Amino acid sequence: MPEEIFILALLGLVAGTATVVLLTTMIFSYLRDKHGIKDKKGKAVVSNETSLTTSELHALMRQAVEEATLPLAEKIDDLERRLDTTRQLSAPTDLLEGLHDEADVEEPVLGRRRVR
Repeated sequence: MPEEIFILALLGLVAGTATVVLLTTMIFSYLRDKHGIKDKKGKAVVSNETSLTTSELHALMRQAVEEATLPLAEKIDDLERRLDTTRQLSAPTDLLEGLHDEADVEEPVLGRRRVR
């Protein structure tokens, strides 16, 4: 009994897959016929008028990337200006000089030598 159920399930899976492939092929064929041009044999062919050259495609992609990143670049520039302004206001030179003086006073710590 379980073998028959397995065979029926397998046949159903194969039939279902074939149906999906057939329907997908028919849909693509319909869309290609609707939007394309037919050659002498009756097959649908994509029109050359609607195709882009590689350089045109690169130019379109470059333009799209520039348009998408322009607001981000402006925000980065604005944040960098704010950061520079904040650093100038919050870091007086006398505090920085005091830090450098303390760093110069410290001497390196030497470890003990081992004697054998």
